[in-house]
Amino acid sequence: MVLSKAYGRSTITGGCSLLMAFSMIISESLVARTFGTYTLQLFNVGANRLLVPALAVGLIVAAFLINIAGNRVIGSVSKIAAVLKIGGIAIFAIAALWASGELARGRFRARSSGQRRHGERLPGRGRPGDPRLQGLHHDHQQRQRGREPHKNVGRAILISLAICFVVYMLVALAVGASLSIDQIIAAKNYSWPRPPVPPSGISGCSSRS
Repeated sequence: MVLSKAYGRSTITGGCSLLMAFSMIISESLVARTFGTYTLQLFNVGANRLLVPALAVGLIVAAFLINIAGNRVIGSVSKIAAVLKIGGIAIFAIAALWASGELARGRFRARSSGQRRHGERLPGRGRPGDPRLQGLHHDHQQRQRGREPHKNVGRAILISLAICFVVYMLVALAVGASLSIDQIIAAKNYSWPRPPVPPSGISGCSSRS
């Protein structure tokens, strides 16, 4: 709808709409399965082959019910989800930097192999290129469509990219400060980061390497 208002019924509108749809489908599948995997770790049941997809499908069904509930419900949930995504990832990154001590020292570099101190817990794992912020562009654009789509669509995209850049940089610095180079290389095969292990040692977030 937003692209149609901005560019009319054109090839660009159709192509961009399809790309957005394909991107969101892939993202939702990743989010759903990761949700199932992380949720099961709270109950120490291991990697259950049936419960993970069941929880993933349940999340997709919940998202579908929200979508058919109407624009007002979609808008409210979208705002809450955007705040949780941005705030949660930023808090995680800042906490990881604080726990590593790099934030106080003001320098950030990846630790070499074997540099982790004995008994030190791992604040977080993963790679900064994970698609955790996939929905931020869509969330912000939905709130910024307004009455001037030519102006607001571009502005929403720029603001979304700026937010993603800042949060991704925080995550990249946190990963570099918390993991050794060998650990970063070992985590490259995961499309999403492994469960974080916060310094507080919250139940369900313990290391399972």
